[in-house]
Amino acid sequence: MSALPIGQGVYDRLDNVRLELVNMLFEADPTNTADMVSLFSRPGLDQLISQGSSPIRGVLRQDGVLGGLIFFVTGTKLYKATQDGITVTEVGTIAGSDRVVMAGNGSNILIATGTTNFYSTDGSTVSSVSFPDSAAVMSVAVLNNYFLALRGDSQRVYFSAVGGITFDALDYFSFETQPDYTLNIAVDGDELWGLGQSSVEVYVPSGDADAPFIRVNGRMFQMGLASRDAVGKLDDGFAWVGQDRIVYHNASVPVRISTETIEQRLAENPTADLTAWGYTVEGHLTWVLNVGTVCTFAFSGGKWSEFRGFGEDWFPVWSSARLTNGKAIVGDLQTGKIWTLDPSSTYDGDEGFICVFPALIEVYGAPLRCDSLVLDCSTGLGTPTYPTDNPTIQMQRSNDRGKTWQTWRTTYLGRQGVYGKTVAWMGSAITGGLIRRPGAVFNFRTQPPSRFTVRKARINESPR
Repeated sequence: MSALPIGQGVYDRLDNVRLELVNMLFEADPTNTADMVSLFSRPGLDQLISQGSSPIRGVLRQDGVLGGLIFFVTGTKLYKATQDGITVTEVGTIAGSDRVVMAGNGSNILIATGTTNFYSTDGSTVSSVSFPDSAAVMSVAVLNNYFLALRGDSQRVYFSAVGGITFDALDYFSFETQPDYTLNIAVDGDELWGLGQSSVEVYVPSGDADAPFIRVNGRMFQMGLASRDAVGKLDDGFAWVGQDRIVYHNASVPVRISTETIEQRLAENPTADLTAWGYTVEGHLTWVLNVGTVCTFAFSGGKWSEFRGFGEDWFPVWSSARLTNGKAIVGDLQTGKIWTLDPSSTYDGDEGFICVFPALIEVYGAPLRCDSLVLDCSTGLGTPTYPTDNPTIQMQRSNDRGKTWQTWRTTYLGRQGVYGKTVAWMGSAITGGLIRRPGAVFNFRTQPPSRFTVRKARINESPR
């Protein structure tokens, strides 16, 4: 018996073996006494709200903000909805088609469109906000009961009256250590981060009503922001794509979290529309990056994978928020739908998604026989609706470092309740026979009807 290590992250570099990890996430697993790891399927999408056919431009739901209702912009309309999604009410008009940034206090939400259209809502109506020089507003945030509005094509952040929504022409501070424009702002705890084209600065509250925010000395960093929407919030801060196409997580000093694979893909798509967002489900903090419609990367547990929708190369959602019951919601980038992220589901709406994961083994000496391949994974997955269904999983093998592949071979995951099912491919004609130097790469794929987990793989192990 020989171990067949399962790939824990996506990898695609130069002439090395390409490892695909699609719609699967990494987790430390003490029940796997051999490898101490497992892979599990990403959350599925359950429809909460469907409002027209225009993409969701932004979503906000926050405890203490306008009764904890869901607010979202689709097309040119702002809507509010109850958290169960049953009651949806039009609030007013938000001009334009670009993504919006929303921030709220107890009684108001401000909505920045990235243009001169800057709005407020009290939950009943929408009003235009008067902004100095009628300038464009790129982003908006709340800190210490101040609304903070980033002026477009500048380094200036204007602060409102305390608890108010008015902005005086003299009430601003500037991220001016470097001469670049500031593209977005992000709040983490009591810190305000200004993300510029080539630099990042940090401000904190001062307690001075005349100058309520001051720069933190020694907290200016030379890594910038690739584009306005390439920054996404996480419960433990936020992460962003730098102009150098490296992904950073904010800390006392920003930490690089991307790998060469991610950076290579970003460099290969320099004009792609980047949108980033984060969510937490079952304690897993996950940061997600859409690289246009080319691909979607997800960072969770210190590892990277790809998310794809059914028949898509990417995962067309973004702009997350959290409901009172802890469930995460996201907006659709193609239609006017709001989805909840369901960790127990392997469906996006009524379409199942496909999970892909790799395993590989190196051989340097004599050839290694491969008469069986046994996979330790979820079994007995037939659904209560169709208990006689016998879901399948497929395996294919490459003997030349992923340059060419043998045909897919299919086996079964077991009908409902058949948890003792052994998932195995038997016989050299099925497994591919002898493994010669430099080794073999195996790909597995399945469209499971319910949550799927894989722990380990072995060759030449008896299935009994």
